[in-house]
Amino acid sequence: MSFASTTSAPLHTRIRTFLAPPADSIQSYLITNEQVLHIDAPALNAFVVDELPTIAITVIIGVVAIGWGASTGNLLIAGLA
Repeated sequence: MSFASTTSAPLHTRIRTFLAPPADSIQSYLITNEQVLHIDAPALNAFVVDELPTIAITVIIGVVAIGWGASTGNLLIAGLA
């Protein structure tokens, strides 16, 4: 899929198509009469639940780093966070 398109579709539609999750775009990869036997959506949910503490800690550290960098005037730290 190319991000640059010659169609007249609006930009937000092209972006949504480009960033579509596999469950939404799988049909474009199938040949005639081919069927999907399994979609691994529960695996993503399990990953997010298992990694929720890590995700939360990372987000909290990022927010703290941005706040600290902005309050001290260190825009490099705020920008990197």
